[in-house]
Amino acid sequence: MLTWKYRRGGGTGLWLAVMSSACLAFDWTGSVVEAQSEARANRMGKITERQAVDLAESFVVQQGYTDLPADKGKAVRESFERGADTDSILRSRRNTLERKAFGIRAPADDSKSAGWLVIFKYRKHTGTGSTGRAVAMDGHGKGLRLIHQDILLTAATKTF
Repeated sequence: MLTWKYRRGGGTGLWLAVMSSACLAFDWTGSVVEAQSEARANRMGKITERQAVDLAESFVVQQGYTDLPADKGKAVRESFERGADTDSILRSRRNTLERKAFGIRAPADDSKSAGWLVIFKYRKHTGTGSTGRAVAMDGHGKGLRLIHQDILLTAATKTF
């Protein structure tokens, strides 16, 4: 689907062609001014910021860190969770993190190995208020894992 919007800025007007996966800006002559990097990332098989957040939010629910039921069959142990049975691990995780992401740290454009870091705040009854936990993944949305060390909330380059 394609919709058009007109935006003035900097003394010039731009027509924006807004599509589901990209936003192209055209000047009054109809030439392309800029293309949103999201479209380029999708062509390269990389996921968008929104997709990274969606994956991470689903992951923390699935792994039992929120107030919602965990998916016991897909629960993955963290490196320090040894010896305990799955039920007790899920009980200790329950309701420790907010369901919605607090912020995100995007991969560096110049790094081939960099990935997304999606940051979640602790629930009110846990944590210090200045730290949270982060779900890490590669730029293609693979290899999701919860970083077991706390992360400063200020590490987010964008907050929601």
